[in-house]
Amino acid sequence: MESGLADGLEWRRSSRCNGGNCVEVAAQGDVVMVRSSADPEGTTLALNCDTWREWISRVKEGVFDQA
Repeated sequence: MESGLADGLEWRRSSRCNGGNCVEVAAQGDVVMVRSSADPEGTTLALNCDTWREWISRVKEGVFDQA
């Protein structure tokens, strides 16, 4: 993971990111913040830990893969 500091948070980006539109995450207490690296000043999602774990589980299952 690559990391960087912004807004007082340590944002992390997957090392598999190829320089395009990547998802960045940062932990803030028991909340996981999620944003796009292409628009770091844009919308940031705030997910509780349970929701984050569920989303990661579904990603690993391929639920969001395009046909």
